[in-house]
Amino acid sequence: MNQIYSNAKICVIVVGIFFVLITSIIVGFLSRFVICPKNKYIKGDERRELRDKLNKVSSQKNQIETILLHMTDGIIAFDMQGQIILINPEARRLLKISPEDLSFDDIFKKSGIDINMEKIIYLENWTSTEERVQVEDTFIHVFFAPFKDENNTPAGVIAVIQDITEHVKLDNMRKGFVADVSHELK
Repeated sequence: MNQIYSNAKICVIVVGIFFVLITSIIVGFLSRFVICPKNKYIKGDERRELRDKLNKVSSQKNQIETILLHMTDGIIAFDMQGQIILINPEARRLLKISPEDLSFDDIFKKSGIDINMEKIIYLENWTSTEERVQVEDTFIHVFFAPFKDENNTPAGVIAVIQDITEHVKLDNMRKGFVADVSHELK
């Protein structure tokens, strides 16, 4: 019985040593032919430079998001298919945009702005287009401008939405005042 126990113990030790040896060979093979070749393409300095660039891009993205979040004007960016790429809260508020409004046509047809995105994008001189509209009791001015990608090809349209309600009220008061003065002078 002791002999069987001793033989079993030796077998377990041999199998364990064999397992450790095989595992070491596999790990050595993987590190030499799989992991190390990848590391020779990305050196330490390049990794640091890549990490620095990613941190810089992330920081710039956070800055832009903060600016857009706190702007008093609305901003909406559309891709070439007319789908929203970016929208800030003020644009949602001014145009009364609901979660179902996902495209250029959804938003501006509902707001009563009859404009064609393709005309904005493919105008020869890449000029901008402006529209004034009243949404409920708010008067807004929408400025449309196309934008290009790094290859200088059309990439989409940006819409800047401004609340001009106070300007319209002041203008109407001025017109009323001029009409009253004009009437009194006659």
